[in-house]
Amino acid sequence: WKRKGLDIALGTAAVLLRRRPRLKLLIIGPQFGEIQSVLSRTAVPVQCIGWADSATYYPQMDLMLHPARIEPYGMVIAEAMAARVPVVISDRCGIAPAVTADLGRVVALEAGAEQWAEACAAQLGRPDPPAGYARSWADVAAEHLPAHRSAKAGVDGVFHLDGQVTDASPSVEDVGLGKGLGGAGIQTCPTR
Repeated sequence: WKRKGLDIALGTAAVLLRRRPRLKLLIIGPQFGEIQSVLSRTAVPVQCIGWADSATYYPQMDLMLHPARIEPYGMVIAEAMAARVPVVISDRCGIAPAVTADLGRVVALEAGAEQWAEACAAQLGRPDPPAGYARSWADVAAEHLPAHRSAKAGVDGVFHLDGQVTDASPSVEDVGLGKGLGGAGIQTCPTR
């Protein structure tokens, strides 16, 4: 769980705990036994959920903390934002450009625990939850189809969709659009 930044999350939570003594860190993804040695070195109250559908826990969260060292996109972050949970994430998450000031905060991975804690405290002190985030699969497909068309047309002018050969470029409807599944992430659940 080094890639997901568990050590950064624990360091951040330790700083926040001084200001918010009722803080609890909710960790979704790893089983307790997988991270027990890391957790044994912290005084932060932790609830380790293991692999679960993250959406079940969004209503309990005041904030999602995702300080990943490497995260190609971060579907769990998009899901949290859509559920109106403010987020604090690292600049190494692929979704970082979509995290506006209205939705949360992006922190440089190299920032210290105090800076991470300040970003979290600011989000926890918000008077209102974020408005919510919406980016449909159709939006994603429409955004990427021009590049796909250009690249494929330059190769052979033929597109292969679901085993069928066509000379036409695919439309948004042609691209298999599905429901994203939440991933494992590090989330905080401070009790105010």
